[in-house]
Amino acid sequence: MNKIIYILIKILTNTHTFTNNIFINKNYLLHFVLLIVTQLILSNCSNSKQSDYSSLAPSPSSSPSISNNNTTASTTTSTTTTVENSSNNKIVNFQLYSLKELNLARTNPKLYAQTRLKNEYSNNKDNGAYQELLNTEAMDSLTLDVALNNAATNYAIFLNSRQLFGHTFDGTPSDRCSRAGYNGGCAENIAQASGEDWNADVDSQKAAINFIKILIIDYGVSNYGHRRIILDPSYRKVGIGHNSNSNPNSTYINLTVQNFGQD
Repeated sequence: MNKIIYILIKILTNTHTFTNNIFINKNYLLHFVLLIVTQLILSNCSNSKQSDYSSLAPSPSSSPSISNNNTTASTTTSTTTTVENSSNNKIVNFQLYSLKELNLARTNPKLYAQTRLKNEYSNNKDNGAYQELLNTEAMDSLTLDVALNNAATNYAIFLNSRQLFGHTFDGTPSDRCSRAGYNGGCAENIAQASGEDWNADVDSQKAAINFIKILIIDYGVSNYGHRRIILDPSYRKVGIGHNSNSNPNSTYINLTVQNFGQD
């Protein structure tokens, strides 16, 4: 790819030669070559590097809500069109910030509790998460998986574009992970919330921190299903999706999906 970019750059530096010999607008050619170089770089970045379900979805006002689900993953092999996550830098940043938050809770749960949950604990709104994380042993970190990332991203778009919330509108989590090319134990968390503090297009870091926090606190979830998935050491991989819509009258504005894999 570097050789291709070098050739394109040579074309850029000799644009006058080409445009003097044939009738092509110089600015148009310059824009075209820059577009090709950008796409090559983004493509190169994107090539680098469950069914348990949980969903959290807040009410249309301001409080968030969640949902989770666990089942055995299908072993059927299928293919799907991959999602070019790198085409949207803000969503990529949200995925990376979410991964950082998840791994802080897993690899240093005491520090996560002290830095993210102390205020909620002081106001008796942590749902027992603060004390649990203080007493949780550190575990291995998660790594982003391309197939799980595509499954989570596709489902976040599917749900929010249709204003739906749940785990079984487009098959089971196992079905979606399998279609994306992942075959193994799969778990899913879903959360939605309104407001700019949850919108990755506005502030990807703040949105990631807030979504991971509500999934760990598990507002109104008696079995702490989302927290259990996040702190389950058997999961080693994760995929993260996010989608926001600009319609203020929508029930669901900002929605995130997490798919966890065991292999």
